[in-house]
Amino acid sequence: MDQQKEVMSSYKSLTPKDSEYKEYMMGRFSDTERAIPQISLNPQCVNEIVTFEIRKIEHLEPASWGRKVWLLLKPHTWLTVIVPFIVISRVDLSHSISTNIILLLSLISLMVYANWQADLADHLEGWDRLSGGDDKSVLQKGWFTGQQLKQWSQGILLANVVIGIPLIMNNPWVLVPYALGVLALLFLLPRWWRQSVGLGVSSLCIFLLSGPLLAIGIDLAHDAQLNKNSLFLGIAWGLWMSFVRQQNVYSKQWRPFQKKSSYAFLNLGFDRAKALMRLMIVVVPGMMLFNFIFVSGGAAWFFPLLVTHSFFIFWELNYNEKVQSSIGSSLKNLHSLFRWHFYAVSIMMVIGAMIWKTTL
Repeated sequence: MDQQKEVMSSYKSLTPKDSEYKEYMMGRFSDTERAIPQISLNPQCVNEIVTFEIRKIEHLEPASWGRKVWLLLKPHTWLTVIVPFIVISRVDLSHSISTNIILLLSLISLMVYANWQADLADHLEGWDRLSGGDDKSVLQKGWFTGQQLKQWSQGILLANVVIGIPLIMNNPWVLVPYALGVLALLFLLPRWWRQSVGLGVSSLCIFLLSGPLLAIGIDLAHDAQLNKNSLFLGIAWGLWMSFVRQQNVYSKQWRPFQKKSSYAFLNLGFDRAKALMRLMIVVVPGMMLFNFIFVSGGAAWFFPLLVTHSFFIFWELNYNEKVQSSIGSSLKNLHSLFRWHFYAVSIMMVIGAMIWKTTL
C-alpha cells in the first residue's frame, strides 16, 4: 500500500519566496493534480520551507459528495447564528415568514463566508497542518483548492449583500450593526486573530459578533424597537460563544514543538492555562445564567440551563484535572466533552424559546 502511494505521489519543497509557492498553495499550478502541504520546516519564520505532496485528483482520499459538501459548509457551526435567531424571533413579536427566511439565509451565508475565510487563512499560514488532529479541512484533503474557496467566498459575500437588500430597505438602521460587524471581522482576519486569540481583541470581537451585534441586528431586521430581553440574550450567547472558542484553542491547538505560540492563551504555559480553563469552566456558564435571570420569566429558562451546565461543568472539571500534558488523549476527550456541552446548551436554549412563548 505504501509503495502504491509512492507511485501515486511526488513531493516538492518550496519557500514563500519562490515564485511557484503561491500557485501550489492556491492549487493553480495544475488542473489535474493537487498540492497538499504536508510538512513545514521552521514554521512561521522567514526561512520557512513547506513540503507539498503532489497527487492526481483521482488518487485523493475517496469520499461522497455529501461528505465533501458537509465538510465544506460545516452546518454544525451554523448553530452560532441559528440558535439566537430562533430564540430572539420567538421572544419578539410574530414576524412575517418571508422576513424570517431572508434573515436566516443572510445569517447562514455570512457564517459560511466566515468559515471559508478562516479555512483559507489556516491553509495559507499553515495553522491547519501545525495543529494536527484528525478533523482535516477540505483543503488539507485536496478535495477543493484555495483558489476555489477564495472565489466562492467572494461569491457568497456578494450573495449575502443581495439577500440583505430587502432587510435594509425595510429598516436602514440594520446597516449599523452590519457595519460594526464588518469592523469586528477585520480584527478577526488571519494575522490579527492569531496574535490575539485567547484573552485579547479577538475574544471581544467574537463576543460582539455572536452576541449583542447579532441580537440587535435581528431586532432591527424585524423592524422592531431594540428589546432589552434580546440584548440580554445576545450578551449571554456572546459570552458563551467566546468561551467555546477558548475551549477549542485549549483542547485542540497545543503545539509543543513550537517555542512560542501566536495564541495568547497558550503562551500562559500549560499549568497556568489549565488553571485558567478550570476557572472559566465555572465562571462563564455562571455569567451566562446570571444574564438569563433577567429574561427567563421563571424556571422555564433558568433551571433547564442550570441543570445542563451543572452536569457538564462537573465532568469538564473532572476531565481537566486528568490532563497532565499537552499531548495524549486527555485533551482530545475534553474537546469532545466541550463539543457536546455546546450542543446541549443550544438545544436547551431552543426548547426554552418555545416554552417562553407560552409562559411570557
